[in-house]
Amino acid sequence: MLLLGLCAVVGGWVSLGGRGRRFVTPRGGGGGGFVDPDTRRRGAGSNGAVRGAEPLVLNPRSRCGSKDGSRTAARGWLRDQFRARLDRVNREAPGGLRYPHVMEAPPPSTPVHPSGHRGPGLTRFALRGSARLAYDPGGPAAPDAVALVLLHDLLADRAALSSLRDAVIQGEVERYRAIVPEARGHGASAALATRRYTVPDLAADVLAVMDAEDIEAAHLVGHGLGGATAFALAREAPNRVRSLTLVEPMLPGVLKGDRDPATRALGEEARAASRAAADASYKELIDKALGAFLDPRWGLGWRERLPRPRLAAVRRHAGALAGLLTALDAYAVGADDVRGVTLPALVVHGDGASAEVRVTSERLVGWLPGARKATIPSSAEPASPLAGEAGEALGRLLAAFLAAVDAR
Repeated sequence: MLLLGLCAVVGGWVSLGGRGRRFVTPRGGGGGGFVDPDTRRRGAGSNGAVRGAEPLVLNPRSRCGSKDGSRTAARGWLRDQFRARLDRVNREAPGGLRYPHVMEAPPPSTPVHPSGHRGPGLTRFALRGSARLAYDPGGPAAPDAVALVLLHDLLADRAALSSLRDAVIQGEVERYRAIVPEARGHGASAALATRRYTVPDLAADVLAVMDAEDIEAAHLVGHGLGGATAFALAREAPNRVRSLTLVEPMLPGVLKGDRDPATRALGEEARAASRAAADASYKELIDKALGAFLDPRWGLGWRERLPRPRLAAVRRHAGALAGLLTALDAYAVGADDVRGVTLPALVVHGDGASAEVRVTSERLVGWLPGARKATIPSSAEPASPLAGEAGEALGRLLAAFLAAVDAR
């Protein structure tokens, strides 16, 4: 019985993504359940959150590990119950929330930023197929506010963009509503361990978030991995994009097949390092994967320089390297593909950026019909590229660019 109970717990933990779930047993015995802190409501409010959400209860009749595959059935049963709960919560919510997203109310002590945006704790989820996508829906804004979608880099999360978000919408609370999704395998967005990703998949994830919030079109700002995602979205659905800002985008396909042999060699060297990191991540060799990917970018000794919470987050996100680096390596980007994106575009890199980043930016600006290039001071700490002077400079640059686009 003990073995069967442990199997049921493990099966349910895997089906929910395994991040921060807590198994609880109600008083008086009986079937236990999982409390998911990402979706547990803390009180009723105008955002549609409700009180008294009960934990999910495991099917007491499920028998994992049997020959008929009932372990998989138990996982599917728990996933169906989770989705049914979301649907029921949204029907009962007074705020008019609709499936497929649900929001967790921030605790009363959550600080309010000068921009009017509430801090960590404001989270919604969008479901696309079997993928659960977490995002910050933004703070209070006018009904006609323009949507601004910020996309973070690989091994980061939405917190990495908080300074940029506040810098852009400082004093413009009525004009912009900043929405910050978390990519698969990052933050509260679960990774699908058995599936390969493509860059268009990541773009479709962002569209799912926009659809959940009834956003027809938005300004896109992407850093690193987010830059590749933003470009793919603009390429696949240009009618959903108002403008495109790429900050040191991870688009290795730009350098593939370049006429300059030195540029081709530069791109191949970077891609070889990414493939080594992806392979190590696939084999769950976390330290080796992080070393192969981050040593060339952040320099040796980055582990000692990072604060402990940040280091723990990086290690937690390292499992995403296998799928995402493989997706970036396979994403083909040629001159003809880029020329088809005619949106207003801004391509930005730091003045201390690597040769690969600089050449990629130059090629994109040369190919994008409506693009211009800008350089900002590089951060003193490579692990926080959008912090300090770099983030402030990018915020001013981006605010001016968005204002010019909206004035057209």
